[in-house]
Amino acid sequence: MDKLKPLINAQTELADLNRRIGQSMNREETSASDEARDRENLTALKCGDAAKRFGDELNRAEDQLQTARKQAADLELQKLVATDKLKALIASLSFDWSVTKNEPRRGTRGESATGVG
Repeated sequence: MDKLKPLINAQTELADLNRRIGQSMNREETSASDEARDRENLTALKCGDAAKRFGDELNRAEDQLQTARKQAADLELQKLVATDKLKALIASLSFDWSVTKNEPRRGTRGESATGVG
């Protein structure tokens, strides 16, 4: 079981990264929607205090969108590294078959492989 612990940890890390990527994608979608709405509001208002406010909101939304995209890219890179680590752990796994080497093979009804019970 100790040999499997790093494998289980790597799989857990990968699952966590997948969850975080999903959350990041949701934030990116929300930010893109906010940015589009702010852009429409700014276009409709052209001037005045409300236009300045929507201009500020547009800048904030664009910053949030850029941050969300960077975070998603960083998480995707972390996922690639975690996937490679998991593959390497799986490839390095070895089993000790000597434990079963000296035991006689059993048939389906408790018989040995030679048919003699």
